[in-house]
Amino acid sequence: MLSAKTPIHRSIICSSKRPAPCGESDFAYRYFSVLWGVLLVPLLAQFGRRLAPQHGWWVGGWAAVLIAINPLHVWYAQEARMYTLLVFWGAAASYVLWRALQRPLHGRDLGRALTLYALCAFLTLYTHYTAIFLLATHLLLWAWVLWRAGYKRLIGLGLAAVLLALIPIVPLTLPRLFTGAETGYTYLSPLIMLNDLVGGFSMGVTAPPIPWLRTLLWWGMAAVLAVGLWQAGRGENGRARFLLLASYLTITLIGLALGSLLKPMYQGVRHIMLGSPAFVLLAAVALQGSRGAEEQRSRGDSALSTQHLAFSTFYFLLLTASLLSLHNLYTNPTVAKDDVRKVVAYIEERAGSDDIVVYNDAILMLVHWHYATRSDLEVTAAPIYPYPADERTAAQIAQMGNDYSRIWYIPAPSDGRDPLGHTQTWVRQAYTLRDEHFFTARSTVLKVELYDTIPLTTSLTTSTSWQWDGLPTLLALNLLDIAPRHLWVEAIWQGVPPPPEIRVVFELRGPDGRIWAGANPLVWQGEAWPTNAPTRLSYGIPSPLAYPLGNMPSR
Repeated sequence: MLSAKTPIHRSIICSSKRPAPCGESDFAYRYFSVLWGVLLVPLLAQFGRRLAPQHGWWVGGWAAVLIAINPLHVWYAQEARMYTLLVFWGAAASYVLWRALQRPLHGRDLGRALTLYALCAFLTLYTHYTAIFLLATHLLLWAWVLWRAGYKRLIGLGLAAVLLALIPIVPLTLPRLFTGAETGYTYLSPLIMLNDLVGGFSMGVTAPPIPWLRTLLWWGMAAVLAVGLWQAGRGENGRARFLLLASYLTITLIGLALGSLLKPMYQGVRHIMLGSPAFVLLAAVALQGSRGAEEQRSRGDSALSTQHLAFSTFYFLLLTASLLSLHNLYTNPTVAKDDVRKVVAYIEERAGSDDIVVYNDAILMLVHWHYATRSDLEVTAAPIYPYPADERTAAQIAQMGNDYSRIWYIPAPSDGRDPLGHTQTWVRQAYTLRDEHFFTARSTVLKVELYDTIPLTTSLTTSTSWQWDGLPTLLALNLLDIAPRHLWVEAIWQGVPPPPEIRVVFELRGPDGRIWAGANPLVWQGEAWPTNAPTRLSYGIPSPLAYPLGNMPSR
């Protein structure tokens, strides 16, 4: 190496890796989301059963089926995040409230309902901040319940209890309202949010790729919601049922739309999916009308045939939207989650002991550590978290050139601290780009860039004078490094630039002539070929797990 390695200024999040109490597998990290997603199925079955004055078991059954195959919930039940937990406790709180709206409560029954609701509401609120909008409407409905039951003083006590529950999170959330736009947030109109509500709640984030089919399904889902709301407002407790489901469905969207007038608060359907159980319940109520129409028609009421056809169409649209989106999820690689696991595997197979991995997004290092199998490979981030790209980042990049042979740089996705891509520009200006490899990503461009950092040396380990007509002269060929599944070879070239179609073939042969390793790499990926000075190029040669190399030459 050119100098002894100097410790690189670490990001604050780059602490030592600590073992998770439940294991380190993907299943261990994601099981918590799966658990709450599964528990939501019987909860909505019970919610639907209690929601309908007649045919309650049919409404509950349809709600259970629709939530079990809902593409949005299938997607987030596979993420190591809090969204299925949020939806479950929001649905539990709404169910308790509906039981109170459904019939007058007094004495111990009212006390048990308030206690259970308070627990569910507390857990919802402390899972995600968007719960504040739903719980605010719940407070108004609870005030109606208590007023109707004659417990007017409890309204004030309930409000005081809510304010006490909010005290711990006010210092964390209130200051954020008066800061600028946060990373990845831009203003989105209420119409975009409404489109996400109808399309996202029914087709998730993996809607069919055919535009006309998506449009048809969107309007079909809008019709299902309209019929569901109409059906919900009919019969006993129709007004209470309508107010609960309508507010449950839309209040998070309304709250984020109004809050976005102050600063951007919306970044996709996950931020409003707290209301998605209301969509499922309204769809189940609409389908219950289909069952009722069928029974009436079987008794000889042919006038209902048109209504029966309409509801049957809704039934078909609901299943079609879910099944096509699920098919797209499991068969279309373009909608897959960003595959950081393959990024880590790609680098670890090729990186040598003198290489460093650099993420532009420091948060991705947490994912890297999860999938990493090599402890000898240095991993860091630029810019240093939580600071933006500045002179510290430029100094950090310069230091890497002194300490490491190659930089494996992951430029995207960015976490917002380097919006203009200064870090990538500095790396490209200082070092030589040798390789780019792209990976599956849903919402961004995910790739790895490989840079050489070692400048051309004046002393050549293996001098040659290989000359071909019309091609540059090969002055030297050196073995640089041995990675787990790659050899790194350095070639020193001088003379005319090579034609684009020319490739250099490297082969490693044993004494018996057997080829142990070989590659056909690109000769040049730089912007210009210096004809009057030597040019250093390095090549990664794929190799088997074991080969007869002997001692590696030192540099």
